[in-house]
Amino acid sequence: MIESQAIKKLIIPGGHLCLENNYDIIWPEGPRTHAIVISPAFLWNANLKGGFGDWEHAAPRFPVGEKRELFVQHPHGLSYEGTFECVDSTTVVYSDFKELTTTQESRMIINTLSSYMHTTPFLLCLIDKMYGIGILKVRCAAIKMVSFNDRLYKSLIQKRAPPQTQAASTSRAAKKPAKRKSEAEPVDAEKPSKKRKKAPTSVAN
Repeated sequence: MIESQAIKKLIIPGGHLCLENNYDIIWPEGPRTHAIVISPAFLWNANLKGGFGDWEHAAPRFPVGEKRELFVQHPHGLSYEGTFECVDSTTVVYSDFKELTTTQESRMIINTLSSYMHTTPFLLCLIDKMYGIGILKVRCAAIKMVSFNDRLYKSLIQKRAPPQTQAASTSRAAKKPAKRKSEAEPVDAEKPSKKRKKAPTSVAN
């Protein structure tokens, strides 16, 4: 839906960011005017060092000072949250991040891998332990809503609606409902009733 050219024209020059709810973003209990975007600070790249693999710094998903149109993926679909700006960014370890759920920790391990093709259970276990003892850190980007793109929001709503052309609606309006048989006949008209034949009576001798 976001790949539509009409939608892309309405997105701000900074671009957009798609996140998965309960995985990549942490919302407050109140209004969704600010949030924390979480991502790995380091990535394991299996293609480095001739295929032996090595660690590299992960580019921030939401650089400080930049603005993005924020979309969040829910089980029922994609929702537009507004135009957000990143106001601060830092890295923390698991022990300092009490809000991180077990589900988010598992997703963080997967996101730490630049490619999931050459992954082994040993590597996944190693990454989990490295997060647990604080060698690997989580990047936290603090974002806040700065505006809401009404034109973008309305275009997305229209995109979701079932296609219905004006010609189709006009043709439906032009069609007059056919009269039912009960409407075509007068209410007081009496239908001729069929005379029932009398059953022959038997004569007792």
